[in-house]
Amino acid sequence: ERESEFKAFKKVLPDQREDEDLVTRNRSDEWRELGMAVDLNTDQQRIVHGVRHLVRVDRLKAVKVFQGFTRLGGEERDPPEIVLPDIVGESDWLPAIELYGEGIFLALDEERLKKWEQTPAVVSRLDSLRPRFAQSGRNDPNPLTARFMLLHTLSHLLMRQIESEGGYTAASLSERLYCNTKESMAGILIYVAVPDIAGSLGGLAELSEPRRFLGILIRALEHSRWCSLDPVCSNHEGQGPGLLNRAACHACVLVPDPACEYRNTLLDRGFVKGDAESGLPSFFGVT
Repeated sequence: ERESEFKAFKKVLPDQREDEDLVTRNRSDEWRELGMAVDLNTDQQRIVHGVRHLVRVDRLKAVKVFQGFTRLGGEERDPPEIVLPDIVGESDWLPAIELYGEGIFLALDEERLKKWEQTPAVVSRLDSLRPRFAQSGRNDPNPLTARFMLLHTLSHLLMRQIESEGGYTAASLSERLYCNTKESMAGILIYVAVPDIAGSLGGLAELSEPRRFLGILIRALEHSRWCSLDPVCSNHEGQGPGLLNRAACHACVLVPDPACEYRNTLLDRGFVKGDAESGLPSFFGVT
């Protein structure tokens, strides 16, 4: 499912109607041209080259189906005890809702990403998290990878930055991650969706203008380097539910729960900002 979505976002779609379920404008060429602008310094050019695709999503349709919920303590069982929406269990259907909205899609440079995720320091930092992830009983993502940790943390940083610059509350935003090593997927969709068939007002999609988005990305990366709870947060070996976060807390990376696909876990600023002392490289090459 996500593989086909990932390909659809990257594909240039001609002759789109405004009322289609997916209406995009691929701005990747404009983004790459920006990387050659003479007014950008070396660090800014590295940031541009770290993103391969940038897409303005003027319209999207999301269908959300309520499959059930767990009561307090029920999710700790193996397998988790899921309570169906129809508690009696007589219905053969599930409640669902169609949402319409807009967003921004970006995909990281696959060649650079493969080199980064094979770095010994990156592998070592991920290995320290694997035992906790296995004990948590979680099966998503499967498998847990460094590229996932990078994408997830970067997604949260961008949502927090969009909240401060774009006029959206973080609770109104949603993320959808496209991460698969075999399929060479490394993408992030940040979107807003509402029940109104007309969708939202276009403010989020407007932020995909290359220079404007570059500014948002630069400031998001700057904020990844510090936290008001540092050095405690940066040096933390495990925090949050199941100790599945490392350098990630409410002061730097966490977002409202409805905005996160993974319940505010599996986050680590270290994978974004790097750490010179331990030899952990920054994906974007910015120090």
